[in-house]
Amino acid sequence: MHWHWIPSEQIKAALPAIILAGLSLLVGAVFVFWGWKIYRVALALMGALVGWAVGGVIAAGLGVPGVFVALPLAVICGFLAIFLQKVGVFLVCGLWGAFLVLGAHEMIQGAAARCLAAGVAFFVVGILAVLLWRPMVTFLLAMFGAGLIANAANMTADLFKPGAAAGWEKAHPWLTLAAILVVAGIGLYHQEEGEHAEKAD
Repeated sequence: MHWHWIPSEQIKAALPAIILAGLSLLVGAVFVFWGWKIYRVALALMGALVGWAVGGVIAAGLGVPGVFVALPLAVICGFLAIFLQKVGVFLVCGLWGAFLVLGAHEMIQGAAARCLAAGVAFFVVGILAVLLWRPMVTFLLAMFGAGLIANAANMTADLFKPGAAAGWEKAHPWLTLAAILVVAGIGLYHQEEGEHAEKAD
C-alpha cells in the first residue's frame, strides 16, 4: 500500500514524505493495537481514507482532478461509517477489500481479472464484516493499520533510495502481504490479551 493513491499534489507538497510516513506509522499503530476500543472513530477515519483512495482511482480513470471525486467520497464514507453503522461497515470494509485487490498488480494479472476479483472481494468482505461484526471489524482495522505501517516503511525506504519500495513490492508481493498479516496478528493478540486482563481486574 503506497501513498501514490493520494490524488492531490498539493497535499504531497504541503506534507513532506517524512511527515506522511510518521502520520501513517502513528495512525497505523493505533488501528493495529487499539482498533476495537475506538472502532467508531477508527471506522470513520478508515472510511474517509478508503473513500479518498477509491475516489483518486476513479478520478484517474475519468481524467479529472482527483480531489473533486476523492473529497466527496471520503466525506460520504466517513459519514456512513458513523451514522449508518451497518451500511457504513459494509461499504467501507467492502471498498477496502476491493481496493486491496485492485492494487494487487503482481498477484492478479490482467485488468479484467482484477476487476472481477475486486467485485467479489467487495461483497464478500462487506457481508462478512456485517455478519461477524466484532471479530471481522477488529481484523480489518488491524489489517488496515498494518497496511499503513507498511506504507510508512515504504516511504521511509524511498527517502534513502527512490523507487526502492516499489521494486521490493514488485519482486516480493507475497512477502509484503505476509509482513502485513504478521503485524496485524501481533496487534490482534495484543487486543485480545488486553481484554482478558481487563476482565481479570
